[in-house]
Amino acid sequence: MGWLQTWELQAYDQTIRWRPDEGPDSRLLVVTIDEADLQYQNQMGMERRGSLADAALNQLLQKLQPHKPRV
Repeated sequence: MGWLQTWELQAYDQTIRWRPDEGPDSRLLVVTIDEADLQYQNQMGMERRGSLADAALNQLLQKLQPHKPRV
């Protein structure tokens, strides 16, 4: 790269923008913990040290296991 670096990068960026939207990747799952989840854990008497109690994490892993998750 040299004196054309800026132009090359701009051309590459534009090429990427022109690509069709592929949509979300169905292989990915994002698990969130919101206020309702925290309240549920409190109501169920789950002992939390952070945002997720061990019992709640165990429940989550049991639900995910049949789908054969990979990291």
